[in-house]
Amino acid sequence: MSRPTSRDPFRNARPLYATCDSGMGDLVAAELTALGADKVFPGHRGVGFFGDRQTMIRANLESRIANRILLPVAEFPATDKESLYAGVRRVEWSRWFSEKQTIAVDASSHRSALNHTAFMGQVAKDAVCDHFRDQTGERPSVDKRSPDIGINVRVDRDHCIVSLDTSGRRLFRRGYRRESGDAPIKETLAAAILMRCGFSPDMVLVDPMCGSGTFLIEAALIATNTAPGWRRATAEGFGFMRFRGHDSEAFSGYLSDLDAQRTPFRPGSIIGADIDGAILEVCRRNLDRAQISHLVKIDRCALHNFALPSVVADGLRLVISNPPYGERLGRGEDLVRTYTQLGALLKREFRGGEAGLIVADDAPKAIGLRPEQSIPMRNGSIDCHLLRLKLHATALPPKSGRR
Repeated sequence: MSRPTSRDPFRNARPLYATCDSGMGDLVAAELTALGADKVFPGHRGVGFFGDRQTMIRANLESRIANRILLPVAEFPATDKESLYAGVRRVEWSRWFSEKQTIAVDASSHRSALNHTAFMGQVAKDAVCDHFRDQTGERPSVDKRSPDIGINVRVDRDHCIVSLDTSGRRLFRRGYRRESGDAPIKETLAAAILMRCGFSPDMVLVDPMCGSGTFLIEAALIATNTAPGWRRATAEGFGFMRFRGHDSEAFSGYLSDLDAQRTPFRPGSIIGADIDGAILEVCRRNLDRAQISHLVKIDRCALHNFALPSVVADGLRLVISNPPYGERLGRGEDLVRTYTQLGALLKREFRGGEAGLIVADDAPKAIGLRPEQSIPMRNGSIDCHLLRLKLHATALPPKSGRR
C-alpha cells in the first residue's frame, strides 16, 4: 500500500483563483497585487493569479471583496462520466489531506455535455474516495454541512477544472453578523461599494438607513486597517487550515502581525441611523461582535429628522446607504416618499460631499439629484445600480427621463 508523499505542493508559486461578484474583478485584482500576487489577470466573475502558500493565506484573510480563493489541482477535458471520474481520480489528493478528514464536492456546469451538477458531484466524490481507498484502504466521509475539505468541480465547454476550496465558507462571512434585517447587503459587496466610492479614513461616513450596520462595520474595518478575516481566523477558521503542511505556529505569528498593524481611528466619524429600533439593536450587537462599537455612533432617527452633529459638519462627507427597493417596500407612495426624503436630506445636510446609493427601478428619480455614475450590480438576487452623486453647493436637477 503506497503512502502519501510529504513533498510540499507549495514549494513554488502556483495558480490560484479568487471568485468575486460580477463587475468587481478590477478591485480584487488591485487587492491581490497589493498582497504580493503575481501574474494577476481579472475576469468576468473572478481573478486568476499566482502565489505561494503565504499569498494564498493573505488573500483569504485580507481581501475585502473576494468571495473565495480556489486552488486548481487539475485540468482535463470532460464530456462524460468516465472522463470526469478518471480526471478527478488521477489527482494526488493524499498530498493535500488525509482519509480521516471529511469532504464535500460542489459542481457547476456551463455549456457542457455534463450538465447535471448533482450527478457530477457524486462522480467526483466517488473518484476522490477511490483514490484514498487505493492509497490507504480507507475512504473519507462526506459532510455536506461542515466539511473539513471543500472540492470544487467546474466544467465549462467540456473543459473541467478541479480545485480545492481554500476558504471554506464564503469570505463574506466575517463572523460578526449573526443577525440582519430584510434583504441585507453582503459584507464583500459593502466593502466593494465603499472602495468604488473612494472611502478613506479621513472621511466622515454616514449611513442614514443603516439597518444591521454592514456599511458601518466594513468602513470601520477599513479605517482601522483591520483584516476582514482576522476575527474569523480565531473562530471557525478557513479551509486551508486543514490542509497538509499548514503551520499553525507560523499562522499564529501572522495573526499577531495583523493585529499589530491595526491603526487608531477617531471615534464618531462613522455615523448610522435608522427609524427601526429593533434593527438598531441588531446593529449594536453586530458592532459589539466586530469589536468596533466604540468607533461608531448610531441613533434611532427618521430620515426627515436626521442632522449631522456639528462637530463633523465641516468634514469631508460620504453618504453610503442601501435604501429600500420596490421588492422590499412596495412600489407605491411609501417608496416614493422614502426616496424624496432621502434626496431632501442629502441636499440639506451633505452639500459639498458625495453619496453612493444602492437603488433599483425608477424610484431614484424621486431623489431629485443627477448621478454622475450609475454602475450595474446585483445585491443577492436583485438587479440594482450603485448611484454615485456629487452633492454640489447648488443641487442639480435630474435629467429628464434618466437616472
